[in-house]
Amino acid sequence: MKKSSKLWRNVMIGAAIGAAISLFDRDVRASLWQHRTDGIRQLRQRIQQYRQSLESLREDVIFTAEKIKEIAEKTPEIIEILKETYSWNPQTKK
Repeated sequence: MKKSSKLWRNVMIGAAIGAAISLFDRDVRASLWQHRTDGIRQLRQRIQQYRQSLESLREDVIFTAEKIKEIAEKTPEIIEILKETYSWNPQTKK
């Protein structure tokens, strides 16, 4: 068990040293910088898309809530109109 943990520790140290040495190469640094810049740009685009989606969802929820409120306000009026029009009495069975 101890040999295995030493092996993995040494592998990680070697990988870190290799990565550090590779940063001395200008092309590697430029590539890393470009990947970082591209990643940040993509992240910003996704955040903007999520914001637009949430704004659209918010507008849809507000619209739906307003329509539900209108229906709730109109329902008693409609029931009264139907009662008057058809002389409907729910307690009278036909």
